Amino acid sequence: MGLNNATGDLVIPDTMSARLEELLKKLKGEMGEAVTQGVLDIAGIFDPTPVSDLAGGLFSLWRGDFVGAGLSVVSMVPYVGDAVGKTGKLAKLFKTVQKMQDRLKSMKAIFKHIEKAIDPATARRIKRLIGQLDAINQKWDSAVSAVEDRLKGLFKGRNDELLENAQRRVADRNKEGCAKKHQRQTMEAEERKTGAHRDTKGPDNRPDGTYAESNHSPANSSNPTVRTDDGGAFQMNSQDHARAATTGSSHEAKLFRGVQEEMNGQGYLKEAVEMDRTDSALKFGDEYDLQYDDLQDNFWTDAKLDEF
Repeated sequence: MGLNNATGDLVIPDTMSARLEELLKKLKGEMGEAVTQGVLDIAGIFDPTPVSDLAGGLFSLWRGDFVGAGLSVVSMVPYVGDAVGKTGKLAKLFKTVQKMQDRLKSMKAIFKHIEKAIDPATARRIKRLIGQLDAINQKWDSAVSAVEDRLKGLFKGRNDELLENAQRRVADRNKEGCAKKHQRQTMEAEERKTGAHRDTKGPDNRPDGTYAESNHSPANSSNPTVRTDDGGAFQMNSQDHARAATTGSSHEAKLFRGVQEEMNGQGYLKEAVEMDRTDSALKFGDEYDLQYDDLQDNFWTDAKLDEF
């Protein structure tokens, strides 16, 4: 294992590229159905109903964190009447589509880094599928943006007041149970540690009152010759960690880790880490650039790899 493969170009098994194509086809069907129904549901917000009805749409579409907490606008705004059904339905839909968008972003990251290593005909089909999924995604984003603009205009000067109230109720709701960790103060970028997993995990390695989880890069399972605590990792906000491509047991996560294992086995560990960075950039922008720079420049060096 090393940072560069001196024996030739990266080779990805046909079974993996076929699996990527299969997952994209499946996602296209799921997302197409969800978005088509979602656009109809969004349009339903604009039927002749009172402003209180529109409040449900404001919170279920405008702010994803309210939706993620499962908080209904009914519990925040006293004058909401028949928004109950619409709010709950749209909240579930918003969360469902976000998960689909994350799956797409994970597969985009895979494809970007293996496109030249797979059969050209397969690569063209995969690229076409991604384009079709992007078009479906754009349809959803356009519908959400349109309703956001209209609802913001209806509430005018009350937006800040309603948002502050909503945030307070979300915090109160999450004080107990497994969601409690998400209410702890997140770490600033410059506070997050990068290094061996043993030095980035647990409460002893982060400032008091803050919460973060140690995220291996590349995935721990993709590095069978490296002990878990010795693997490169960095501290990541827990909600972001849950959305990372390598986290969980989904088909996409398994494929992502499998591709990384192929890369590591062929000496492309640096490329495996870069695939993580691509996934992170698609989901979180430049939030973790400092950590990836440190991981690649100061941890996964030739000297470090010689230890294993």
